[in-house]
Order: sequence, then C-alpha cells, then structure tokens
Amino acid sequence: MISRKKHYVVGSEGDAGGIVKRFLQNSGAEVVSIDLKLNNSLPEDIEPGNYLYIETPPKTHAEFILFGKNHGLKTFVEKPLVYSLIELTEPIPLFCNFNMEYLSIPTQHLTELGRYCKDKPAYLCTGDRGVILDLMPHLLSVLSLRELNRFTVSEVFTLREDGTDIFAKVTMTDLIRTIKLEVCYGPGNLIYSKYRDKPPLIFTWLPEESWWDGIRRFWEGETNIEKALKISSLIEEMYAEIVRIGWDQFGEKRRKG
Repeated sequence: MISRKKHYVVGSEGDAGGIVKRFLQNSGAEVVSIDLKLNNSLPEDIEPGNYLYIETPPKTHAEFILFGKNHGLKTFVEKPLVYSLIELTEPIPLFCNFNMEYLSIPTQHLTELGRYCKDKPAYLCTGDRGVILDLMPHLLSVLSLRELNRFTVSEVFTLREDGTDIFAKVTMTDLIRTIKLEVCYGPGNLIYSKYRDKPPLIFTWLPEESWWDGIRRFWEGETNIEKALKISSLIEEMYAEIVRIGWDQFGEKRRKG
C-alpha cells in the first residue's frame, strides 16, 4: 500500500536519486525533492513518521541519517551508508540500499566477486575515498551477515589516480575459504561471480528493479543497520590495510630506507 506520508528525496538529481524519485512518483507518493546544488534544505518543521531518502555523496550521509533520526523519519540511504565508520556507530533503525542483493548471487563455493563501473563519480576529489568505498559495499552485501562476521581482510591492492583509489583487489579469508573481491572504474559495466565447482555468473548492470525492490522492503518496515555497520567496518579494515602496507599512488609498496 502506498504511504500517504511525504517522501523527502535528498540529492535527487543523481543517477540513483533519479531512479528513486521516478519510482516514488510513479507509485503515487507525494514527493518533496531537495536539490542541494540549488541550495535547498530540509524543512526543520518536518513531521515525524514521514520518509527520507538519502541520495547524496557519502560524505553527507551521516549528517542526513542523524537528521532523520532527530526528526523521527523513516530513513532509506544508498550504500555505503557513511563515509567513515567513526561518523556513525549507534544502531539507528534504517534501510541501507545494498541493491546487489536483488541479483541473489549464490555464495556457496564462491571464489571471486567483481564489479566494474564505467564512470567514476563526478563528486570525487583528490584525497577522497574512492572505488573501495563506492563499489565494495555492493560486493560485501552479497554475503550474509553470518558470513560477513566470519571474514577478515587479509590483503589489499589498489591503484590510484589523483590521490583517489580507482581500482582495488581485496582478499577476504575465514577459517575455511578465501574470496577475492575486485572493483574498478573505467573499463565498462560488469558484475561477475566465480566458483570452484560451476561456471561463472555475469551481469552487465544493476536493473532499476533492484532499487524498486529495496524501496518495497523499506516500506514494509525492514531495517538492516547491523549488516550495514558490519560492511562499513570491513571497509574501514580495507583502508587501514592500505595505510599499514603503504601503497604509493601507482599501487606499489613504498620502499623503506
């Protein structure tokens, strides 16, 4: 059933935001668009129980998540939830849109999982967290929370451009298996999974239905903050590993001495 509440979409001019806005409008919802580029802002007198959709760059996610909490809003946020885990650690009820779950990629005997995206986000600036923050949450979301809790980050390799990671290969291990995760900007749009005992699966892109499925789950009251925070903690592990081993801007280990 369509909610008669207002549906506030923040940052609705991006690709994901446009998909969300279009779905809401086609569903008959009352949509209020907040375009930050036009210096619009969320009203302070917003009533509790309304809906908030966060479709902005990750650096602003925590700000709007806390706005939603403080105003009693039901909150839907695009991955990766927050820019850095230190911004948000409390279990706030919300739905984080890990829409690669829609593909239902099997994880039994999974050995490798990858996502390539043709275009690098226009908002990325020198020194920003890049492809690991942007695309790796999609891959991690394929795993269940139980699986995520078993894995640790054992190796990270990155290539950088203008101080931002544009390619990354990460090895995840638990007591019984290893999975390699690979993300990249540039070559084209591709999602794939490889297995020890069967042919790989290949997808060209995430269909718009994957957003629609997430919104329906959100409307039904589903929350996934525990999984979202676990994924964020693994992203932190990946960036910590980059700092620890000291990759330079060309993806090579820094030489000591």
